[in-house]
Amino acid sequence: MDRYEKAILQWNEIFKKEKLHIPQQEENKNQDFHCSFSWLTA
Repeated sequence: MDRYEKAILQWNEIFKKEKLHIPQQEENKNQDFHCSFSWLTA
């Protein structure tokens, strides 16, 4: 067994129950982060 397999399976079980949420607005509350993120994804 891969040494991380147990953790991977556990987190997969946890997150598969979560509903995906993609923010509809581009702006977030942290302007510095927003500028950095925009630069990284350009």
